Amino acid sequence: MKFGITQGRLTNEKKGVLQKFPRKWNQEFTVLHQTNLDYIELFLENKINKKNPIWSKEGQRKLLKNLNKTNINHHIVCDNFIIDKSLDDVGLIKYYKKLFKNIKLIKCKLLIIPLINKNFLKKNVSKLLNFLVFLDEESKKHNLKISLEINEDFRDFKKILSITKIKDIKITFDTGNFFLKNKNVLNNLKSYYPYINHIHLKDRNKFGENVIFGDGEINFKSLFKFLKNKKYNNFFTFETNRGDIALQTANNNLKIVRNLI
Repeated sequence: MKFGITQGRLTNEKKGVLQKFPRKWNQEFTVLHQTNLDYIELFLENKINKKNPIWSKEGQRKLLKNLNKTNINHHIVCDNFIIDKSLDDVGLIKYYKKLFKNIKLIKCKLLIIPLINKNFLKKNVSKLLNFLVFLDEESKKHNLKISLEINEDFRDFKKILSITKIKDIKITFDTGNFFLKNKNVLNNLKSYYPYINHIHLKDRNKFGENVIFGDGEINFKSLFKFLKNKKYNNFFTFETNRGDIALQTANNNLKIVRNLI
């Protein structure tokens, strides 16, 4: 098993701020070495941020130098640009064509793409299927894997599988997002397990708010017991609340999980 953390979660921010690209992104790699975490999962915002090194040759060079000092030999990117955009938008397709080229240059082997619930509505299924075909073709062309971050009812996911010819659809299982859909996260984990190639770890309270890992309502003991029995040996990324001191929280997160496995 390898454990990482979402980019930006090793940088202290104002309370209530979760997803934010760090202004001094390179410093997070220095902080990473003060933890026992293996990697930083890169992320892209829902708007193109020119300060993100992924978008420039010089930035890619510096980023790759930092990535090569982590404990994995390939890299993971989670892309939020797609959120709230139509899957048949021409601009979206152009964006992904460019993104695939850029992340190949930093040795990315796994691209995580969140798909919100409306994409699974009956009226949008054809758009979804066409988009999945596009992703499948591009991923093969650039020799990387796609992981869809979804929290759909498993029956709806199976319907999509049954009508597409793509054989290798995998997902990122986000504990916090599935908790919002159904408080029994373990049942969802059991259903989706054969399709999981990545896991996001976050905790939520009874109001659905993202809280410090271990302080919420999610029964991680049962989740890790199941994963251990299944001999899951893939990646986990902490996408968690930073707490008061981001570094301290990150170290404590890993300590909690190590005690469960």
